[in-house]
This record gives sequence, C-alpha cells and structure tokens, in this order.
Amino acid sequence: MMHKHALESVDRTLCDLLSSDAPFGGITVVLGGDFWQVLPVVRRSSRAQIVSASLKFSQLRKDVEVHRLKTNMRVMGLEGSDVNEQVDFAKFLLRVGDGREETCMHHDLESICLPDNMCLGIQNLDDLISFTFPNILENYREVDFWKNRAILTALNDDVETIAF
Repeated sequence: MMHKHALESVDRTLCDLLSSDAPFGGITVVLGGDFWQVLPVVRRSSRAQIVSASLKFSQLRKDVEVHRLKTNMRVMGLEGSDVNEQVDFAKFLLRVGDGREETCMHHDLESICLPDNMCLGIQNLDDLISFTFPNILENYREVDFWKNRAILTALNDDVETIAF
C-alpha cells in the first residue's frame, strides 16, 4: 500500500548517496505484494487518483522486472474438500483481479457478488463481532484465540466504527 512517491523518494536518495544514475543507485530492490489487491491509501481521493498513485504508474515502472509466483501455496498439503474449496477461492480471486467476476449493484455502488459459501448472512455489527470473536471474555488472554481472527474493512471510517 505504498504511494509511488515514497518509492521514488527512496530511489532519488539512493542515487544521491551512491552518486549513480542507475535505478536505486544500482542496488537491487525486491518488492512483494499483489498489485491487483493492494492499492495505496490516499485520503479523500477519487478512484482514479488512488490508482494513479500506485507503483504501476511510477516512473520507475520501466526499470522493474516482474516475477510471478505460479504455485498456490495455500493449496499445498491440503486433502479432501479443503483442496477444492481453496482452489475455488483462488480462481475467484483471479477472476476478481482480472475484472472478470460478476458484479451487482449494492447501495447504489457496483460491487463484486460474493459466492454463497462466502456469505454468512450476518446483518449487523454485533452479530459479526460475536461470530468472529466467540466467548471473547473467556479467551481474550489466549494467543491462539486471536491468531486466526480478524475483521477486515475497506475503509478507515469502518475501522473507527467497529473499534469504538
């Protein structure tokens, strides 16, 4: 979720420090992430402004060598129905990333239609919290209780609503 200006600043700094015109002063820099799913955070901006702030639109893009991972490690070592479920989920993510997944209108916004097996039917925040963190008062000190639980939101405003 890095703004392209941050990476360009690192590039200029390394070039200055190493007295080199090569990208990043000639140092190999490795970046990781899924550019389909991770956009920079640009407060109070339009979709176009957010997308244009991504690394894909940086002047450094021409110097980047992209390596793609081809093996879905989440599916490795799974057996039975877990494999099919993970493979279906991986295919769904690829369709979303490619812009090929079906969309629908929700609250006057075009949205991705989630498969039924991804929907819990939870209608309010209290039910979501109770489902995600069952028996929280008995388990809040247990590290394993927190390890696989999270509520993800697309907007910082939603985080503030949940947290407070």
